[in-house]
Amino acid sequence: MIRGEEPALGAPEPPRFGTDAPWMGEVVIQAKHLLVWLAQLSQRYGRPILTLDEIPDEELATLADRGVNALWPIGIWRRSEASQSMKVADGDRDAAGSAYAVSDYEVDARLGGDAALASLRRRAGAVRSE
Repeated sequence: MIRGEEPALGAPEPPRFGTDAPWMGEVVIQAKHLLVWLAQLSQRYGRPILTLDEIPDEELATLADRGVNALWPIGIWRRSEASQSMKVADGDRDAAGSAYAVSDYEVDARLGGDAALASLRRRAGAVRSE
């Protein structure tokens, strides 16, 4: 708001959000920090799992069995090289940039890019509909 346009004390503010869609009340979301999750999956399956399209269908089925019907992929966007440089300079030689230091809102190529996300989305949707 611009100074002088504040609502009178006690006056209700206008809503700043949209109305809920009918499906919103049914969402059970699981947030996954992607680099951590991919490392855990690699260890569990005994092979490198580095991209979104390499996430095993069994993992998607496990999430669905637990009632999860939405996945929040943390760290999907291309990360800032400056963030990585700061972490490396601070002594963490294997560090990736922060998931919250986004350099561009495109799916990180190291995670497989748009094609890998499309594959994950398609496979996750198939699990949900079974």
